[in-house]
Amino acid sequence: MILTVAVAALSLISLFMGVFVATRNYSDRINRAFANFAFLNSIWMMTNYIGSNFKDYSFSKYFIYTDFFLGPLLTYAFWRLTSQFLIEAQPERSRFQRRFGWAFLLLVIAGAISTLSPLLVTVESLDGQIKIEYGSYYPIYSAVTALGVALAFYNLIAALRNSSGRLKAQVKTMLVGLVILAISVSTANLVIPELTDSESVNLAAGNLAYMGIFAFELATFYAIVKHRLFDLRLALTRSVGFLLTIGVVALVYSFLVLGIGSRFLFRDTNDSVTNAEIFLLLIIPTIFVALTFHRIQGFIARITKRIFYQDAYDPQTALDSLSDTLITDNDMDKIMNNSLKVVSEAIRPTHAVFVVLGEFGRIYRQVSLGSLGTGDATKLVKQEGHSKHQVIVKDERPAGHWPAELEAQDISLVLRLGESAKPSGLLFFGPKQNGRIYTKQDIDLLTIGAKNLALALENAKKYEQISRFADTLKVEIQKATADLRAANKRLKTLDVLKDDFISMASHQLRTPASSVHEAIQMLNSASLSNAERKKLTELAEASSEHLVSVVVDMLSIARIQAGHFNVEKSLNNMTELVKRALKELSVISDEKSIRINFSAPKARIDTLIDRAKINEAVTNYIENALKYSPEKTEVKVSLRVKARRLYFEVIDSGIGVPPAERKNLFTKFYRAKNARTEHPDGNGIGLFVVKTIAESHGGEAYYAPQDSGSLFGFWIPIVKSQKPAA
Repeated sequence: MILTVAVAALSLISLFMGVFVATRNYSDRINRAFANFAFLNSIWMMTNYIGSNFKDYSFSKYFIYTDFFLGPLLTYAFWRLTSQFLIEAQPERSRFQRRFGWAFLLLVIAGAISTLSPLLVTVESLDGQIKIEYGSYYPIYSAVTALGVALAFYNLIAALRNSSGRLKAQVKTMLVGLVILAISVSTANLVIPELTDSESVNLAAGNLAYMGIFAFELATFYAIVKHRLFDLRLALTRSVGFLLTIGVVALVYSFLVLGIGSRFLFRDTNDSVTNAEIFLLLIIPTIFVALTFHRIQGFIARITKRIFYQDAYDPQTALDSLSDTLITDNDMDKIMNNSLKVVSEAIRPTHAVFVVLGEFGRIYRQVSLGSLGTGDATKLVKQEGHSKHQVIVKDERPAGHWPAELEAQDISLVLRLGESAKPSGLLFFGPKQNGRIYTKQDIDLLTIGAKNLALALENAKKYEQISRFADTLKVEIQKATADLRAANKRLKTLDVLKDDFISMASHQLRTPASSVHEAIQMLNSASLSNAERKKLTELAEASSEHLVSVVVDMLSIARIQAGHFNVEKSLNNMTELVKRALKELSVISDEKSIRINFSAPKARIDTLIDRAKINEAVTNYIENALKYSPEKTEVKVSLRVKARRLYFEVIDSGIGVPPAERKNLFTKFYRAKNARTEHPDGNGIGLFVVKTIAESHGGEAYYAPQDSGSLFGFWIPIVKSQKPAA
């Protein structure tokens, strides 16, 4: 009974595997060939078992005939399945395999039909027993079957020699199953019959041969699903655990039944067993099994899981760890290192590279687990750019179709993050440490984690951009604040200078105005002599000239600030202009007994200038030199030409300019401290006006300290003709 249930279970499992593979992708040649083989094998196992183990029943002969009829067809399905693996390994052999397949199919059909002829096999019922008589053609039938098995074995060997990666792993798995099949079948049909003539022993050995056939089918199924359609190891673990649980429970149940039943079955009395005793015999073990079944199942499940899952991991735990890493960290380097560590601890690659891409697909950031350098990662990124799939697995590619650079760096899996057309990152994984191929569990873990990882990297990239912008903004704000503080300081300084200027201007305007007013009033006095009248007239004239000078300076400042400082150029002789200015200022130099030394080129110097403004600049420099130089000293005035530039310089023997205050020269309203002390009536406008005049002519005003005194000068370009207006 137990054996019948086991064979029925194997037949149903075979049918299930065929349906499972067929429904996944029946258009695939390998899947279709496996489904056909699994369907035929499922039917053949049941017919063979019934025909072999129920010979006491007349109906068993029909199952025996069916068994013989299906044998060649199953052999052809077996060959056809292995042929598809050979074609995938060597596509150039597809035409030969197809032609040979048609010829072999005709031979197989002939062999199947021949089972209906007495020349092959005869099944008769004699004395209630089924007897099988083999005809003269049976050796040919056996030879056809053996030929199919041999050709299938050849297909797998040839496919193994010409395949790599996923296909090679599949063929290896099938060969393992084929070896188990060969050992079990040869043992049951060759070794056991030689060792004993016992019909029961040979029948039991023949039934055990089903396990070999099922082992090959299971290995083929394992190879076809290639760890991707579902976790076959999990299914195998649960199947083994369930079968062991059933076996242990059946053993315990049988022991209890026999133990309790021995009181009734093996007693010496001839009393019949009552219904109550039969109920007691069955109910006590049943209750015990019901109470202990769950514990036995859990215990065996833990043992089988420990055996089959020595390197297993919990995907949910790995995803939770990855989520914790992505949630707690904003720093991109930490996210990359920690996430690569979490994933690598789960799937256990030999090496890995994590690359985040920036604009134009260039490497923005990278971390690695192993010895790959930046140059290697750049090559990997360029090589991977031809694919648009999110996950690319080497073992799923046909032999010779894996990119050369990925092969050179021993990369077995590539994961793309973000959009397919424009990924935000790439993860490259080497082979697994245990040598196995990447499973569906690994792919699912990477696929699910990729979504959150891509989002986290995008947020981290934006966080870095915002941080950099914040840092830049902070620097700009600090700079703007410093500029505002400096401007405010300058405004305060200008405000002080403005107040000083207003105070100074009012003082300078009031003094000469008062002098003129008083002189005019005194001139009306009849008691004044002619000499006194002349002196008062000269005083009024000098005061009015000073008043005009102050007003001119103030008007110059006003015009400059209003943007109305117009320059009207004409051709002038600079030497004559300077000599005229020296003559006008000779009164001051004579009063202080200051000797003026003027040097100029002998050649005439003509250039386009605004005569009035240049005269103002020249006069300002010479007047300042005379004002601040001590009596009986020398002032040097020079004109010189250099590189088509005209230089005007004045060197005095005056008080000079303190080093700390030199940077403020030529600014509006500014006067050095020693100048304010020496001559309080200055206004701080002159040098600013000179600078403006020089720059309006395309030149520059400058200052140079001397051992005793100062050098003030300006240069302007020498221009002979006015450029025509555009």
